Amino acid sequence: MSWDTVDPSARTLGEPVRAELYARHRKAIKINEEIEPSLGWRPTLHFEQNKFSIMALDVRVSPFPESLMLTKMKIANAHLPITLYSICEESAYSSREGLKEAKELRSHGIGLWTVDADGIPTKQFGGIPIIQHIAAAEVDTLTKGLPKAIATKVKDAFDRYNDEPTSGVTAISDVIETLVYSAAKAAVRKGWLTKKESQESFAKAIDTMSGKKQFKNALAGLGSVRGFVKDYRNTANHSPRSRKQAYNKYSKCRQAFYAGIQTIESFYKAMKGIGLTSKVI
Repeated sequence: MSWDTVDPSARTLGEPVRAELYARHRKAIKINEEIEPSLGWRPTLHFEQNKFSIMALDVRVSPFPESLMLTKMKIANAHLPITLYSICEESAYSSREGLKEAKELRSHGIGLWTVDADGIPTKQFGGIPIIQHIAAAEVDTLTKGLPKAIATKVKDAFDRYNDEPTSGVTAISDVIETLVYSAAKAAVRKGWLTKKESQESFAKAIDTMSGKKQFKNALAGLGSVRGFVKDYRNTANHSPRSRKQAYNKYSKCRQAFYAGIQTIESFYKAMKGIGLTSKVI
């Protein structure tokens, strides 16, 4: 479709963003066309950002009106890899209420573009595929029982997750690996492992620790790490070949990040229980 099918006010905000996106991505950008009939929604703009990942942008009167939350819920139920953006006037965004809405918008994994009075578009912050969204409050709750230094590393990984979920999964995997090698070094100091054993490959180090009698009461924590490595460590490396595979990959990234936090907690408590210190610094 064309801009003739869209309200003129939506065109005023949508066209500058469309032009900017085309300059960046060199992809055909559809105007006021449905993505999927089941959604019952025609976003102002949408295009395939990657081969099987869709970016949809909708002009709204403010950053996060109630109607956009309903749209997000529809996307979440559609099993499609869609990243959602709101487009609004810069003046609506910069108002006190607008800034409050924008903060809420970001917490839901939705991005924001604004257009000023001169028609200049600005990307205020990015979004991530709706299926990958994790609420910051959930991460705060899940990290409450961890030492401050470890919780901080998890939240740093979460920041990366919100910029690029696959990067966030890699980051939380790195936190787990750091904790394991830290515990292995502590075990060397106690005479439970040799220095050579503490420097084995990640997976082999877990197996070696599991075979030592001193780790008998920590097998559950070691098993959680082994399970994470098996199920999630390479999540970010698989390239999808269809929208369904893309959706499944994004969904698994979300699962992986949750599993990463749970693995960190389980491993930390297991090591503490047998008198080993496991650090991330």
